[in-house]
Amino acid sequence: MPSPGPIPCSYWLIEGKLLAGEYPGTYIEAETREKLTKFLEAGIRTFINLTEERELTRYDDVLQALSDERGVETTHIRAMRLRSRVAGSEAIGREVIHRSQRDRSWDESGHERTL
Repeated sequence: MPSPGPIPCSYWLIEGKLLAGEYPGTYIEAETREKLTKFLEAGIRTFINLTEERELTRYDDVLQALSDERGVETTHIRAMRLRSRVAGSEAIGREVIHRSQRDRSWDESGHERTL
């Protein structure tokens, strides 16, 4: 069974390396900042957004601001870019893994962290 992640409704698919969770963007910026802060504190540096454009409140600007404040580099990948190239959930999963390996970020201890 996956272990709980840094926020409710999140869990580690690969302990300490690959996290799945609810969409962090909300209409209340303070809540978005709180969720993203917890992800950053957990070492997450690559965020893969599986929603459609304009489907939910964007969080990439808040993520960039938090990254700048902390002096860390993060990557935000939109699902639309994946869906335009591949079809089906398995193909999207393969593309997500490929992108996360290519665009990976490493924390200070040498561990890759991806959301």
